[in-house]
Amino acid sequence: MHVIAYDARGHGRSGYTTVAGDYEKTALAGDLLGLMDALGLPRASIYGTSMGATTALLLALAHPERVERLVVRSPSPFGDDMSLARRALGGLALSYQLLGVSVTSRLAAMMPGTGDPVRTRALLRDQRRAAIVPALRGFLSAPLGTQHLDEIVAPTLVLTHRGDPVHPLRSGDILYDRMPDVTG
Repeated sequence: MHVIAYDARGHGRSGYTTVAGDYEKTALAGDLLGLMDALGLPRASIYGTSMGATTALLLALAHPERVERLVVRSPSPFGDDMSLARRALGGLALSYQLLGVSVTSRLAAMMPGTGDPVRTRALLRDQRRAAIVPALRGFLSAPLGTQHLDEIVAPTLVLTHRGDPVHPLRSGDILYDRMPDVTG
């Protein structure tokens, strides 16, 4: 197996813009398709976590011929469940904007329910304020709809866990109930 990992727009060392609309879900799926084209990959198995899970699902919907199989981990919320994510991630974006990366990473790591504080702090500290604020806001712009999930034909493994308000267990249940070839 040949594994290729990339940083989505605004993450890691990838380029970024300051326009929230550039981080909408379809733009990120377009970036993934562009990467596959640039690498000459006619078809691939796609793994994505959180925003990356949404990117993978949208790619599988728009270009089913390009997706051999999917692994979606901690899928993003659907519908009404997005309100909890909006509160948590909207607050995180505001903190980045007003307090900067260092203070935000320290404060967020102290919050209950964020998991391992050392890992959380490292993850949040490695962000660039100019990139992460529009990325978070763009991601929160609209939840992924459920109406076309039954059209995803790629065999899919869904991985979820309890106790994550940003990635509710119910998201995995929705995928499991609506997609034709899913295990979890």
